[in-house]
Amino acid sequence: MKNFKKSAIAASAIALMSTSVFAQNQNNWAGNYLGLVGGKSTGSTQVIVNESDNDFFPDYGGGESMKHKPKGGFGALEFGKLAQNGDLVYGGFGAVIFSAAKDTSWSTDACCGTGDDELKTRYKQVGILGGKIGLAKESALLYVKGGLALGKVNFGVLDRNIRADGSESSDSTGRKSISKTIPGIALGAGVDYRLDKNWALGLDYTYLNLGTKTWDISTSSYNSSGAYRGEAQYVVKTKSLHEQFLGLSVKYMFK
Repeated sequence: MKNFKKSAIAASAIALMSTSVFAQNQNNWAGNYLGLVGGKSTGSTQVIVNESDNDFFPDYGGGESMKHKPKGGFGALEFGKLAQNGDLVYGGFGAVIFSAAKDTSWSTDACCGTGDDELKTRYKQVGILGGKIGLAKESALLYVKGGLALGKVNFGVLDRNIRADGSESSDSTGRKSISKTIPGIALGAGVDYRLDKNWALGLDYTYLNLGTKTWDISTSSYNSSGAYRGEAQYVVKTKSLHEQFLGLSVKYMFK
């Protein structure tokens, strides 16, 4: 009976120690980590046609404006290294985001071939380098983050070249687009929840601001009879290029 009591006490002590160590591991966020994030991306920008070719649109004075709100899915790879002092967690991170967000609109002004031009904004890839700081509570980590970003954006024009009878020129190849890599800033916040000492699930939000960009684009233009007229030049400004990412994350911590 005494041996049984001793064994029970020893087993209880070992279980208590194991639980304590496990809880401590759950609250230890220091070290390197690698994560995947996926979810929905939404953006916005004001598209302004500043100028168009006077040879093609002599009566246009500039200023046609339209709102683009790109939407789509995204996937991201994130990596970083964290340090911890008590409940305070801090460190650096990097992320590469692949976005499918895009939006299109049709011109309504005679500047762009009597409303037959499609304007498209598409967000593509984003790279971020920055830092994060957070507060660890039991198995959860609440954090904010910020850093410098480089975003790749594609802007395009499609001139459908509508004939006088309403049909589209069969020779119309007036789709032109340009991709640019634009510097900006990224801010965000999130929460991670530890499943065990290595794995964590979370919710992550990132806001991206790429400012304003000007695009010089020329498209092939045809007259109402379908005859090639030449290359029509457009100068378009995308004002306040913003994108937001909200997604679920899974992270692996190297322990």
